[in-house]
Amino acid sequence: MEENTVMNENTEEQECRAFLRSRYLYFISSLCASKLKCHIQMYDNTSITCVIRAIDLNFENIIVDNLRTPFPKTARKAILRITDIISIELDKNMNLLKIQ
Repeated sequence: MEENTVMNENTEEQECRAFLRSRYLYFISSLCASKLKCHIQMYDNTSITCVIRAIDLNFENIIVDNLRTPFPKTARKAILRITDIISIELDKNMNLLKIQ
């Protein structure tokens, strides 16, 4: 009887992990596909704007387009390290967490 209970708990935990993973992947894919401008606050007290295009597999880097910094030039494409980012704010209210 006890073995059956442990097996049910493991199955339930796996189902919860699978559900959370699918929500996470949906959020990331929706964010990258949205092409919305976002504002990013960096640790060096720099504010930038860009469009998030992709996030690497280990969630260590973000690939962005149209990176605007306090400097006069705009970078067409850039890679930002996650460890340099304090916050990311999206321009529009998105329904990223709405499961369809």
